Amino acid sequence: MSDERPQIPNVFQQGFAATPCGVVITDAQQEDNPIIYCNRSFERMTGYKAEEILGRNCRFLQNDDRDQEGVSDIRAAIEAGREVRTKIRNYRKDGMMFWNELVISPIYDDDGRIANFIGIQTDRTAIQLAEDQLDEFFNLSLNLLCIADTNGFFRKLNPSFERILGYSPEELMAKPILDFVHEDDREVTLAEMEQLRSGSNTIDFQNRYYCKDGSLRWFEWSCPAPKPGSQLLYAIARDVTRQKEAEQAITTRLNASQAEEVYARLETLSPREAEVMNLVISGMSSKQIALSLNRSEKTIEKHRANVMRKMQTASIADLVRTVTAAGYQI
Repeated sequence: MSDERPQIPNVFQQGFAATPCGVVITDAQQEDNPIIYCNRSFERMTGYKAEEILGRNCRFLQNDDRDQEGVSDIRAAIEAGREVRTKIRNYRKDGMMFWNELVISPIYDDDGRIANFIGIQTDRTAIQLAEDQLDEFFNLSLNLLCIADTNGFFRKLNPSFERILGYSPEELMAKPILDFVHEDDREVTLAEMEQLRSGSNTIDFQNRYYCKDGSLRWFEWSCPAPKPGSQLLYAIARDVTRQKEAEQAITTRLNASQAEEVYARLETLSPREAEVMNLVISGMSSKQIALSLNRSEKTIEKHRANVMRKMQTASIADLVRTVTAAGYQI
């Protein structure tokens, strides 16, 4: 096949020659839609000379790597006569793979029939490799990494979300984030998101999320405020459920220990002192208690002072708080 190229108006030839993108034009009215034009950038991108390219279908660049989503997209678009934007793995003449990001559009003749297809192609191998490396880091992290938007939806999630919450990424991205947050934490979560939108960073913010099985997990979030003009949030969360459960267990043990101390003090009260304490807690004054028990007010004051001393409380309010916290009931 010669290096002769079809007649294309000079202005287009100059434009195609100047662009760093690869450009090919195919003849849709010939069998197998062969390439009838390619620019120099396409030659440099693929390593083939024009005489090795012209007359062939673009699929020759795929070698045997035909089972690709992008290839199916291209085939469907060509058959339907519509534009397609996709990326596929192609192979240079030396066998080296490169990622080809391409846009293919139909060109119509005067009768409204598809006469040609034009393909604009960009080598995005370096970008793809960088994205793959970031994705590998993103996916390997045991922490929860996500991209969300300021409208309150997840945009991208690493596998830790599905591992911990049980929802698929599609399920999590289909609903507002607040739908997965515990009802009691939604107001503070909304307030925190508003702080982010106003330019304040989120540091160690904690809230609870529902798992698919109905259980709850505590997450601790950090997220920088979005850049000016951006609506994307890049956040990291730690699952701190075990830490929260451990803290609660310690608090429960402390409360139980404190309650035991209160009941130990209650046992030191005489029956009359216990009776006076119950009436004091119920809100009766010394005078009222004296009348109720048919005792002198001085005697009641003495009993009340003994109660305060034995219970180690400084006031009636303190006494009420102490016995209430211990679960004591009159």
